[in-house]
Amino acid sequence: RCALVLVFSISRERRGEILLRQRLADAVMALAHAAETCDMSKVDEAYQAVSAVRHSAGVAQFDLCRADLIYGATIGDRAAALSHAHALAALSRDLPEVSLACVGLRNSATVFQEFGDIANAQHALHQSRELAARLKYAKQVAEADIRRADLALDEMDTAAARAYLKSAE
Repeated sequence: RCALVLVFSISRERRGEILLRQRLADAVMALAHAAETCDMSKVDEAYQAVSAVRHSAGVAQFDLCRADLIYGATIGDRAAALSHAHALAALSRDLPEVSLACVGLRNSATVFQEFGDIANAQHALHQSRELAARLKYAKQVAEADIRRADLALDEMDTAAARAYLKSAE
C-alpha cells in the first residue's frame, strides 16, 4: 500500500510539473503573438503569466529566457534585450534538441540584428546553420540561410544575400 501511495504521489507531482511547463510554453507563445501584433496590454498580460511560474520547479530555462528576450525587445529595453539574447544563444548551444537549439540561436540573432549588433547576429546564424548542417536538418539549414540573406541585405551585400538564398533552395 505504501508503494502505491508513493507512486501516486510521484505521478501527481510529475503531472503538476508537466502542467507548469505547458502553462509556460503557452504564455511564451502568447507573448510572441502579442509582440508581433504590437498589443502591449497582451504583452504585459502574457509576461505576467510567465512571471507567475518563473520560480517553479521544473520549468524550462529555454522558455524563460525566450520570454525575457521577447519582452525586453518588445518594450525597447536594449540592454535587457541584448543581455537575454546572449543568454539564449549560450543556452541554445548546449541544448540536446537540435531544432530547438537552432530556433534559440535564430531568435537571438533577430534581437542582435534589431539592436544593431550585426557581428553577434551573424555569429548566431552561422552557429545555427553549422549545427543543422552537421546533423543534416535541411529545414533548419534553409531557415538559417534565409535569415543570413536578410542580414546581408540589411548590410547592402546583395551578392551574399543571393548566395544564401541559393543555398536555402
